[in-house]
Amino acid sequence: MRPLYESLIRTISSLGPDVDVSPKKTCVSLRRSKQFALIQPTGQRTRSLPDTEGRAPCRPAGAEPDHHVHHRVKVSKEAEVDPELIAWLRQAYDAA
Repeated sequence: MRPLYESLIRTISSLGPDVDVSPKKTCVSLRRSKQFALIQPTGQRTRSLPDTEGRAPCRPAGAEPDHHVHHRVKVSKEAEVDPELIAWLRQAYDAA
């Protein structure tokens, strides 16, 4: 999972100079002025993207303990860090 994590961090850090990568106990929070993405070690990556309903592989997060997480995408290999995912990350970053 380390190469996948590093790929995600490189991609997300390239969105802008103000990306704050903040490791927590069970996840890595990605913030700007507010959290816009969350990486979980299970291989699931979550972020707030209100207009991606029904677009594979993005799906509503459902009942989450953290109400700030609106959508979840399972990313299990580096090839899945594709232009569509990067566009969603950019949208979340821009909204933060």
